[in-house]
Amino acid sequence: MRLLLIGITLLLLSGCLSEPDCQATAGNQVQFRFRDSVSNKLVKVLFSSIRISSNGTVLEKTLTMTTPPAIDSLLTVSLPVNSFTKQTTYIFNYGVKVDTVFKSKTDSIRVTYDVQNIIVSTECGLYIYCSNLVVPFSSFKHKPRLLNNQLSTSETVNIELVL
Repeated sequence: MRLLLIGITLLLLSGCLSEPDCQATAGNQVQFRFRDSVSNKLVKVLFSSIRISSNGTVLEKTLTMTTPPAIDSLLTVSLPVNSFTKQTTYIFNYGVKVDTVFKSKTDSIRVTYDVQNIIVSTECGLYIYCSNLVVPFSSFKHKPRLLNNQLSTSETVNIELVL
């Protein structure tokens, strides 16, 4: 009986001696997808630029706009959040078809989130988790749909924008 108790104790303690799991499932990217307000279908959008602003810092990615939308138009786009603040604003410059003409349009959306810094172990280092995503402001004509308020490393869509 004593050997059985010692064996079970060693088995349980051996789990504590293994290396920590350093695989992070939380991400720092918000994924947007786009839906047409008339047809209610998912649509590809051609961006001329996307600006990311947070805490006075602006990151801008300028893209080339062609008419009509080419193969480089996007159905979804993943953009980083600033994990050192609790909010990020995205300014989208994109093309919309009005009748038969493509026109440039600018809209913005602000997201807020909670930030947690977690040290899993000394081997894994620091992980930054952004969660509880909220959309307190949007200039889009239709209210954005918050589909998932957790940022993750998977290809999960967080916000759907209706154009």
